[in-house]
Amino acid sequence: MFNFPSDSTSSEDEKKEPNYYKNKNLIKSHKVPVKRESDAKEQQLDLKFKKDKFSQDPAVVATNELAQTIVIKAITDTYNALVTERELGVDPLPYQTCGEVWMTVGEFSQKKAREHLEDFVISWQLPSEWLYCIRFLEMKKNSCDDVYTYQLIWSIPTQEQPIPIATASVYFSFEVSFIKPRYYPVNMFFFFECSRLVHWPGKTIIKEHMLRSIIQSKLTISNMITF
Repeated sequence: MFNFPSDSTSSEDEKKEPNYYKNKNLIKSHKVPVKRESDAKEQQLDLKFKKDKFSQDPAVVATNELAQTIVIKAITDTYNALVTERELGVDPLPYQTCGEVWMTVGEFSQKKAREHLEDFVISWQLPSEWLYCIRFLEMKKNSCDDVYTYQLIWSIPTQEQPIPIATASVYFSFEVSFIKPRYYPVNMFFFFECSRLVHWPGKTIIKEHMLRSIIQSKLTISNMITF
């Protein structure tokens, strides 16, 4: 005689089963939809058909040909101009300041940058009572150039007050390019303290009131502060 397992054992086995076996109906109702391979191929063919139809449009073809012609002509003209300038030894962008040509990328050094700043400041023609000092702040590396930043601190010291209460700063930046040829001039620009307006040598006429307004605003604020 064979002894068949009783119902009690089956109930015990059911108790030992994890919950996800008991919720088989719930699992079946949450099936993940399977993307058929035929549907993916149909979508690819549809996109290819639309792309081919768009590329065959006469207006699109004409626009692409015109754009390609313009780009090729611009590249060719730029290359020919650079070759001609290099053969003739002509500086393509003379940067005049104080009657001298601005230093080139190959000539740049921190010492020369200070010398050119001193020559450039002379062209401002400020009264002799204005004195300044030059501070090198930082050198920042970018993907296409190195940027050297200098600070010129202006003040009017006197015998009664040799250390002035307020000063006015002007920040100069030299952009030394990695991409431009070494005979190209260094790009330089500057801006005044408390201002975001960028100035370029030869395009901005520096007046004394620009520095005095900065100092006067600082003195006004310092007089309002009481300790």
